[in-house]
This record gives sequence, C-alpha cells and structure tokens, in this order.
Amino acid sequence: MTDAGETGLVDTAWLTDHLDDVDNVRIVDATFFLPGSGRDARAEFARRHIPGARFFDIDEICDPDSTLPHMIPSAERFAEAVGALGIGDRHFVVAYDTTGLS
Repeated sequence: MTDAGETGLVDTAWLTDHLDDVDNVRIVDATFFLPGSGRDARAEFARRHIPGARFFDIDEICDPDSTLPHMIPSAERFAEAVGALGIGDRHFVVAYDTTGLS
C-alpha cells in the first residue's frame, strides 16, 4: 500500500498524494506541549490541522495508573484508544506534530 520503504517515513508529497485514501491511511496529530508553555495542543488542532487528521491526546491514552507522566499504556488500553480514533491493524498511520525537532 505504501512506498514508505523500510524507514516507515513519508514526506509531505506522499501525504498530499494519499490524503483521500481514507480506506488505508490514518493521520494523527500527536502535538504535545509541556505544562507551563501556555499552549493548548487540542485547541490548536481545532484551529488548524492536516485535512482528515485525528487528534492523538497522549494524556488520554497513557497509562492512568502510573505515577509518572506519559507512560506506555497496556496493549488493551492502547488498542481501545486508537480504535476509537478509527485506527485499526490494516491502516498505515502517519503521525505528526507541529513543533518539529530541534
């Protein structure tokens, strides 16, 4: 389905070409801001995001029983959360954030 190669990475041209492939591709905005940054990732998503993207809220999906922030949830919890986003085993998932790497 994808020409992402072994890296699993795609570029913006690939994504543009696959925006309408709603049967196979899921796009998630995984933007997260540190507390105290004064920014709200969900609000920014509501204002602007890639067409068709869903918001991946790490605070909602992480392990709720851990005393540490953003710990990996159980496989069952993760499957339920991403399933609620319309993501299944057959989908190629493109995750992005708005802050990039520095």
